[in-house]
Amino acid sequence: MTPVSLAVLPEFKERKIVVGTSVRKAAPILAAYLESLAWQELPPNTKVEYCFVADFTEEQADARNLLNEFVNKRGGVVLRGTPAAVGDFTDAHPQTHQWSHSAMARVGRNKNKILKHGFDNGADHVWLCDADLILERTTLASLVGTDYHIVSAVYWTHWHKEGAETRKIHA
Repeated sequence: MTPVSLAVLPEFKERKIVVGTSVRKAAPILAAYLESLAWQELPPNTKVEYCFVADFTEEQADARNLLNEFVNKRGGVVLRGTPAAVGDFTDAHPQTHQWSHSAMARVGRNKNKILKHGFDNGADHVWLCDADLILERTTLASLVGTDYHIVSAVYWTHWHKEGAETRKIHA
């Protein structure tokens, strides 16, 4: 008979959440996003690990450096993104993003890398949060607090004013 060894069980299990997204934003937008991630109030016994996929263009060295600094300071990884086809996405249009089929597929592959990273590293949760959002301090805690396996929070943005629209719209 094999001897049994007993140990005291901890009173809690630390929860691990991988937070990240595919990133291709200008440095000022990215800085605001990263700041809002850093100020998230975490539930008790929760550890966050950041995992981003770098999807920058050649001209975005400042944003790439900002992302690397954030991860170096707070922990996590920056994964290499899937190369983009020339002109497959732009934020430059005056009314809205211009998504192509290849851009949607590329970003999907990048987000799959984050999901795989979470799975391979024993994460309890993965939070895919787009890099052009500024989040309220309790966003992550409220998502975790739902106690569902899959949670979605959708934010809608007006990209331009329609006629004389001046009313404020809140989430």
